Amino acid sequence: MTTCAFRPVYVLFVVTLGSSLSLGQETRRATTIGTGSGPPAPSDNDRSALPPTKPGAGKRLATSREDRERFANLLKLPGAGIIKLLKNSCENATSAYVTSADPACNEVVGGGGQISFRTRGYSIAPLADLKIREGYFIAGGQYTQGAMVDLGEMAVDKVTAAVPGVDLIAQYEPPTTLSQVRQETAALNEGRQWKGLVIGATAPISPGHTYALRSMAYKVDALKADDKRADILVVFNVIRLDDNGDVTLVWRELQRKDAPHIDLTK
Repeated sequence: MTTCAFRPVYVLFVVTLGSSLSLGQETRRATTIGTGSGPPAPSDNDRSALPPTKPGAGKRLATSREDRERFANLLKLPGAGIIKLLKNSCENATSAYVTSADPACNEVVGGGGQISFRTRGYSIAPLADLKIREGYFIAGGQYTQGAMVDLGEMAVDKVTAAVPGVDLIAQYEPPTTLSQVRQETAALNEGRQWKGLVIGATAPISPGHTYALRSMAYKVDALKADDKRADILVVFNVIRLDDNGDVTLVWRELQRKDAPHIDLTK
């Protein structure tokens, strides 16, 4: 992991971080935008194979009453939520409901292992903003770039866009060409240090820790219309990590912008 001098205009990775190095492990590598190491974007003919991603689609896993009561005031705020993510997701599922020994694969969109903060619900992996894999959070997906920072044991309701680290990803300007996006994604996959913080596409799952995530879902015609493409900044806290690896999160949305555009020819 490399220490980086960031530009004062908050261009996080372009040019300065032109490395194409990755973390080298599949479970700790975010999905590359477009072609390359990530899965290909779905064509028009593939759309029927993707499950619904609207809020409430499929079953929602129950969270504990204790957790809901502890964060009752937070959950009353606009853009706040609570969700349980399962370690054992259905990574090979091609529809919302598949036959599997794990009942969640048949009842929860994507097997319950990933979330779309943009739609406030479960998602299949390619359209998710955040996934859990082998003890790590992974940001990013198909035509979605994610920048994440672990803020430590900071109260999630105290985090603003002005907090160090959050301010950096909040003011980041998304690249607009495919070549720039690939360059940025490679740098995020590697992770960069900044003033004692690590900004990247992956982070270890740590109970009690709060994370900030900027998820930039580019608008692309080939993707499903009911996948709400947007540029969002959220903060989330790991309020429970079960012995089996399941994770319960509470989150708040700090900002939402229109989906960025990308020139796929450059």
